Formats: sequence, structure tokens, C-alpha cells
Amino acid sequence: MAVMRVTHRLTEDKKHETEVPVGGELANDLPFNAGTGYAWTAKGFDTKVLALQSQESRSETTDGRTGGPMIEHFVFKGVKEGETTITFELRRPWEKNVAANETRTMKVKVTKPSGAK
Repeated sequence: MAVMRVTHRLTEDKKHETEVPVGGELANDLPFNAGTGYAWTAKGFDTKVLALQSQESRSETTDGRTGGPMIEHFVFKGVKEGETTITFELRRPWEKNVAANETRTMKVKVTKPSGAK
């Protein structure tokens, strides 16, 4: 049986909402510029409801140039039914006590898998 995957590209500073079934995957792509020192992090979500499966940076260019547009690709898995909110922050990891450059949030509802009773 195929795993259901819901994919979002979070390009705007607004509140996003989505649903994913238990066992399903939620993929979020957030753009940033390489070479600035900024990186996206995901925090604040309930790990009993949603688990972070992977996080990787991907180039959006095919010419191999340094410092170009990038995507931070997060994949989460629905663990159990419930609701949680993921807060994504774009920040320089070495800067302490400094507000995030950008923040995006996503409210996630994890539902019963289709066909479940």
C-alpha cells in the first residue's frame, strides 16, 4: 500500500493548515539563500502526534553555482491522531537572543488513515 504524502511549499509569512493521515507523510519546502548563514529549523510540534523523519537542503539551481537559491526540505510522519503546530524559523544558529529573520507556522491535523474504522 502506498504512503500518502502531502507536500507544501511555504513561501509566504502566513499561517498554513493541512491534514495528514496516521502513517502518512507531510513534506514542507522552505526557500532560503545559501551563503547567508541562515537556516530553517522546525520546532514546537508535539512529537507524539508528528515525527520529523528527515531534513535536507537542496539547491534550486542546476548550474552548480555557490550561494544561490536553496530549499530546506522537511519530511514529517503522522504518528497518532491529534493536532499540533509546527513553527519554522529562519535564523543564524550562532546568534543567541536574536529574533528569527522569518517565521512560518503550519497547523497539522493527523487523522485516521483512510479505510480505518
